[in-house]
Amino acid sequence: MAPYCNIHEDETHLWNPEKRAPLWKFIKQTSAGPDFWPEYHVKEEQLHRAFRAFVRGDDPAHRVRRDDALPADINEWDDYLWIDVGGFKPDSAAIRSGKVASVSALLDLFPEWASKPSSFEEDVRIELRSGAESYLRLYVEYVKRVVDGDMTAMFTSPVDSQIVEKLMQYDAKRLTPALRMQRIRTFFESEHYANVPLDRISSEFFALLRHMLRHFVTLAFTSERNQPCQILPRPPEFTYMGTMNISLPDPLREFIDEQVKRRGYGTSSEYVRDLIRRDQERIRLRGLLLDGAASRPLSAADGAYFEGLRKVVRRPGKR
Repeated sequence: MAPYCNIHEDETHLWNPEKRAPLWKFIKQTSAGPDFWPEYHVKEEQLHRAFRAFVRGDDPAHRVRRDDALPADINEWDDYLWIDVGGFKPDSAAIRSGKVASVSALLDLFPEWASKPSSFEEDVRIELRSGAESYLRLYVEYVKRVVDGDMTAMFTSPVDSQIVEKLMQYDAKRLTPALRMQRIRTFFESEHYANVPLDRISSEFFALLRHMLRHFVTLAFTSERNQPCQILPRPPEFTYMGTMNISLPDPLREFIDEQVKRRGYGTSSEYVRDLIRRDQERIRLRGLLLDGAASRPLSAADGAYFEGLRKVVRRPGKR
């Protein structure tokens, strides 16, 4: 048995009709009914737990709980009864357009990501701050809709805006709205929020994407917006690297350590890679020289030859 989640369902409904129905039936039969809690439920549970710990002044470490994602009865035997009940079907066109918009927005960020050097942990912090700002921004938009008299705001606003609304209910009788909002802002700047598993994993994913983009690919962007982005491999020294263990006697190890310090290399691996690249360049240059020596002789490189080159260089319009 493999519980399914809302992502399984959303992705299945993006398939063409011929494949959609049998795939969805297979997923439901394989899961035997149980499913993971939706992502928004997991996010809400973990954020509320972290917020309560923050308010109490508890340790910011966040322990992942099994029931965050799985119902309590996941391991209970429920026999082989199979009943297929039709339910709500998502709007496939809306999901596709949402994916296109998300990918487009992500591609727009690539040039900025590639141009700003930062460590992995710094990138994680950047993503966490961005996530916190998103929660607060969506909540402000929700409140504005309510104040403007939009009675549908409670039902049509993003789920994340409702998370902040529920955090505002803590100590509602004891603290003013301004103090509660200030506490929520402080929470989003704390280690309690930084350790919320779902937000942390998402932030680390995008931080890893930044790292891969910065170190392993070169992006060639077209001049026209909405044109596809071509991703080109960088030179071999920037491709994904394997690991090779090399045994060295102590004198060679000490020599390498000394060269790393004296010549400004970051690590001994970087120094060894540079040596290998230089050897590759030497071999390539030797091959070019040998090819030149073996090629068919052209005109003699005498005085007349060089005088001809000078005339080309001095020709009007040449610089």
